[in-house]
Amino acid sequence: MRDLLIMLYQFLLSPILTLVIFLLVAYAVMGWLFTFGVIKSNNQVARQWWGILHQIVEPMVRPVRRFVPNLGQLDLSFFVVFLGLIFLKDGLLPTLINMVPHGDGGCDPRVYECVKRD
Repeated sequence: MRDLLIMLYQFLLSPILTLVIFLLVAYAVMGWLFTFGVIKSNNQVARQWWGILHQIVEPMVRPVRRFVPNLGQLDLSFFVVFLGLIFLKDGLLPTLINMVPHGDGGCDPRVYECVKRD
């Protein structure tokens, strides 16, 4: 069971979460490029890419906006989602997988650094 969870994490969940994190970064960078006038808003190709990224990122960020205060131009809900995904990918999921009992009672260093218990 544990090997299945490790494989699901390494080959499915981790790459998907990494892709979502890259899409969040692309969304932020593209927003800055529009804001500072590096990319003109009448550029049709840029607007299409912005629309695609907006459709992917907004459903993740919108529920968080209800709880995070509005600070004008600074959107903290984006950072909360970004940090939450990084925590989920690099912290929570590997820890939960390591909590699954292993055949010899130890942890698997392929998932997370093993902690020696006395």
